[in-house]
Amino acid sequence: LTWSRRLGGKGNDEAFSVTMDNNNIYVVSQFNTVLVSDNLGNVKMLDAYGEKDTLLVKYDMNGNIVRTSTIGGEGNDTFTQVIVNNDKVIIAGLSSSSEITASHFLNNPFTINKIGEVDTMIITLDKEFIIQEGLNLNGEEGALVQEIGINQYTEQLMILAGDGIYTQKVVDD
Repeated sequence: LTWSRRLGGKGNDEAFSVTMDNNNIYVVSQFNTVLVSDNLGNVKMLDAYGEKDTLLVKYDMNGNIVRTSTIGGEGNDTFTQVIVNNDKVIIAGLSSSSEITASHFLNNPFTINKIGEVDTMIITLDKEFIIQEGLNLNGEEGALVQEIGINQYTEQLMILAGDGIYTQKVVDD
């Protein structure tokens, strides 16, 4: 074991998914607190948008926090999967919000065309955690995204959700 980190606050915080690229480790979690700390004594104030939000954290290979972003809107936003593809960070999960914002980028919220009460969402961010695009898959409650991945041969994003399997072409810059 090279290093370990605990990150959380007084609320009910839960990490869901981890992935890495050549230089960094990305963790997606859900939180309902505004003040988090790690086991090194670092404390960070988080933006809070609604009921529950998602926290995306980028660590370097030594366990130092490189970047954090709160992702959410006025509702419950639970993104449970994260993958990295070239210069993109892709998160997937459920959202009941009509707008999704990635922290401190309040001037550019991503507006969701809601279909149902709770929608299955895929959001693409750049490595600075600025939202680039989003995809609303359906409007079925409980269609939680269980797994996402990239098919390297077809360059398609593969999404396994509670109500089926979806594919989406990954757009190159």
